[in-house]
Amino acid sequence: MRREHLIGEDLAGGRLDRVLGELEPEFSRRSVRRAIEEGRVFVDGRRTKVASRTLVLGARLLWYPEELEDAPSPEIPILHEDEDLVIVNKPPGLHVNETETTARASVESVLAKTRREIFVVHRLDLETSGVMVLAKRIEVARVLTRAFAERTVKKEYLAITERPVPEGFVDLPIGPDPRSPRTRRVLQNGKAARSWFCTLGQSGTAHLILGRPETGRTHQLRVHLAELGAPIVGDRAYGGVMALRLEGRIHEVSRACLHAWRLMLPGLVGGRRWEAALPQDFQPFTETDLAVWSEAR
Repeated sequence: MRREHLIGEDLAGGRLDRVLGELEPEFSRRSVRRAIEEGRVFVDGRRTKVASRTLVLGARLLWYPEELEDAPSPEIPILHEDEDLVIVNKPPGLHVNETETTARASVESVLAKTRREIFVVHRLDLETSGVMVLAKRIEVARVLTRAFAERTVKKEYLAITERPVPEGFVDLPIGPDPRSPRTRRVLQNGKAARSWFCTLGQSGTAHLILGRPETGRTHQLRVHLAELGAPIVGDRAYGGVMALRLEGRIHEVSRACLHAWRLMLPGLVGGRRWEAALPQDFQPFTETDLAVWSEAR
């Protein structure tokens, strides 16, 4: 059971625990505070465990009076870990952050269960798999956040499309789609966005695409590939098909086939290149094929 409230003028400026107590008088102050401590309260879509948080006018308050059942912790392959960093191969379908709809199943929350602190410094879309780095100390988080902002972290993605794309840069600005605020589109007054693509190989009607984003706009590679007439297979939001014909059979997909393959960190935070193995749904492409194609590049 979940309950929602919109904070009006009469409650704006109040503490979270006291406001929730006023809105839900049938629950004791103790049960309200326990709900906050256990992560069952969300403010504007983000979980909060701070009872003294001040609520602003118009804030959306959501809470679960009853205890949430913990979903089984998904397996998150660890590629590297030291005192500063955790580098993982994020599975598709797993949120990066906790939200009101993910319970405790997120990269952040799973790693936080066995580590003193964990800091998210960049994100992958829900359906995107692959290399992701998190910080274990606030000082390292600041360095990484700055590195991503200054584009000194180099990223390479793999995507499956129905059509090949020409090798070269796509330099088209991107902004929110007025018809669908959660998606993006090419807009003349959008933010600058630059990507490089090439086609690595083909199997049946499937093409393996290598993409290197030089900027970090939301859905950048997805939008640019769709603009090239080669939307990512499984990407419903941008016109991708949900099945391909491979070796005479229909191969169905359940998500947008986008994989964060490589991540190159600057010297201040490791100075190494990390690589995530191809996920199962990227068949019929193999690691051997990929090695041959990538070496040619």
